Amino acid sequence: MTPTTTGKATMPIIITRIAACGLLALAAVATGCGDNVPVDTSKDLTAWSLTTTSNPSLPATVTATITGEGVFATVPVGTDLTRLVASFEDNGVDVDVDVGGTPQVSDETANNFTTPVVYRLTAADDTVKQYAVSLMVMVDDRADLSAFSFTAADNPSLNADVTATIAGTTITAEVPSGTDPRSLIATFTTDGEDVAVDQTEQVSGTTINNFRDEVDYLVYAVDGTQQTYAVTVTVAPPI
Repeated sequence: MTPTTTGKATMPIIITRIAACGLLALAAVATGCGDNVPVDTSKDLTAWSLTTTSNPSLPATVTATITGEGVFATVPVGTDLTRLVASFEDNGVDVDVDVGGTPQVSDETANNFTTPVVYRLTAADDTVKQYAVSLMVMVDDRADLSAFSFTAADNPSLNADVTATIAGTTITAEVPSGTDPRSLIATFTTDGEDVAVDQTEQVSGTTINNFRDEVDYLVYAVDGTQQTYAVTVTVAPPI
């Protein structure tokens, strides 16, 4: 008589199969089991700028050029490089950006750009890419006279200040009747580096000139640019 197979006889086999499946499941979890999402390695700096919103002292937004791992931008004359706030973007996911170990937040973190600043971008896989940001201040080519006058304080022969009119590069002024135009001291405002008359350096409020005839003021910019202003002084007729 053939023995009857019962459920008890097959249980060890079933338990063994369940255990095997469990081990396979654990292995699948450990290795990703086909559902593994690749870690993002992107860490490229895609944009860098100095906006007027974050830098109110700038007259306009400055957009940098990114070439390889170098970032280059030119800022206006007179820009204070010691505390500028950059706006930047990258193409990664969860990229950490720091400068010398200090975390960087776009439109918030200020840096001193008097020397190149290195931005370090760390991707989600901990790989790193660095960008050196270099700012150059525009060459100053300004050579203007924006104000010109003869003050009573510097010219005892005057009983009141005389303000000249500036029209382009022509400056005209009328002094009171009886004023000796041959020894007048001019007060002027310039954005140039130097001002000269007949190769003699002019100091506002100090240098005496003979204005009996036209006097040419030569203004020199920082970059060597020159501009000449013709100053004509007339003496008012007697009343």
